[in-house]
Amino acid sequence: MHIKLYTALLSIIFLLSGCNDISTEKNPDVLASAYGQKLFKSDIEEYLNYADTPSDSQFVISRYVDSWLIDKIMYKNATQNIKGNKSISKKIDAYKHSLYIYEYENQLLADHLNTDISRSEIDTFYNKYNKDFILEDNISQLLCVKIPSSMDKDTFKTLWKTEDLPALKTYLSNVNTLILLDDKAWYPHTEIKGFLPSGLINKINFKKEDSYSLNQDSVKYFVKILKTIKSNNNAPVSYVEEDIRTRILHERSQQLLKEKRQELFQEGIKNKNISINNIDE
Repeated sequence: MHIKLYTALLSIIFLLSGCNDISTEKNPDVLASAYGQKLFKSDIEEYLNYADTPSDSQFVISRYVDSWLIDKIMYKNATQNIKGNKSISKKIDAYKHSLYIYEYENQLLADHLNTDISRSEIDTFYNKYNKDFILEDNISQLLCVKIPSSMDKDTFKTLWKTEDLPALKTYLSNVNTLILLDDKAWYPHTEIKGFLPSGLINKINFKKEDSYSLNQDSVKYFVKILKTIKSNNNAPVSYVEEDIRTRILHERSQQLLKEKRQELFQEGIKNKNISINNIDE
C-alpha cells in the first residue's frame, strides 16, 4: 500500500477512536493499534517465514498491517451502525450453537470412530456400488522413466527390458526426474498427456502392450504400456480404493453420530434433563 494511503488510514483511526496517534507507540514490538487493540510482531511471525529478504519482510508487514487496520475500522463502524440489530445477535448465537456442536461431534469421531478398513470391506462396498465407479477417462498402467541420454547404456537397457523394478529403482535413485515404476498404479490419459511430450504421445498405441522411447534434447523418455481400460467401463478397485475408503468412513461417521445422539437423548430423559409434553388435540 502506498505511503499516502497508509498515512490516511492512521489518521482515520485517530479520528474514529479518539485515541493517541499510534505512530507514537513506544513499544517496538507493537506494529499498530486501533480502538484499544494492538498488533504485535509475534502475531505475524509465521508469515515472515516466507520472506527471503528484509525488503520482502517489510512488504509482508506493511500488507498485514494495512489489512489488520482496515478490518478493525470496518468492525468498529459496523458495530456502531448496526447496534441493537436483533437479527445479528440471533445469527451470532446460532453460529456459536452450531460451532460447539460441530466441534463436539469432531471430538466424538476422534475418540470413537474405527478407521481400520479391511480388504473385504472395500471389495464388498465396490461390488455393492459398482455403478458409481464408471470411468470418465481412459486409464493405463505403465512404466515410465525420463533419464539423461548419457545413462542409456547396457545396464539400464537390461534392467528396463527385464522389468527388474527393484533394481531399476535402485539404479535410478539419484535421478531427480520423471520416474514411474509402480506397475500396479493407474494413470488417466489426461494426466499422462501432461507429463509426456506430445511427440511421444503420438507414437503410443494405448490399446497394445508395447515399449516406446523418445530422444528430446539431452534426455530420453522410456515408456511401457502394461494395460489399458477405456472410459465408460468399471474402474478397477485399486483405482478407486481411496474414494471407497472415504465413503466407508463417512458412512461410519454418520452411523456413529446417530448412535451417540440417541444415547445422549436417552440419557437426558433418564436424568430428567429433558422432557416431552403431550399436546392435547
